[in-house]
Amino acid sequence: MRHIFFFILAGGVAFIVDAGLLQVLVGFLSVTPIIARIPSFSLAVFASWLINSKLTFKSDAPRTPKQAKVYALSMIIGGFLNWVVYVAALTYLPIPDAWPAIALFPAVAISMIFNYLAMRYWVFKG
Repeated sequence: MRHIFFFILAGGVAFIVDAGLLQVLVGFLSVTPIIARIPSFSLAVFASWLINSKLTFKSDAPRTPKQAKVYALSMIIGGFLNWVVYVAALTYLPIPDAWPAIALFPAVAISMIFNYLAMRYWVFKG
């Protein structure tokens, strides 16, 4: 149960970072929603890694370059799922142009399941 609580906490923090930076880039700097996702998602991944590696999936195993590579690969796969759903939501759902962060909700919901399973049973299995 502890894993679930901290995973949801990490996801919530990451969502706030992602949505906040996305809205700033789109609303104030006129970056397109698709391009704005690159830095917003990247910073969100870093925020979630900090929480997940320290609290959610803490293990006695040392953090190694191999673990970092596995984590990066799992985030690339999860990020791809997230990106596809985000773009589909922007394309097919009636989301106002000024609020692209709304498209994050279905994207996060879909990728969250993959990310949890990948981290629990692949990245931080120690």
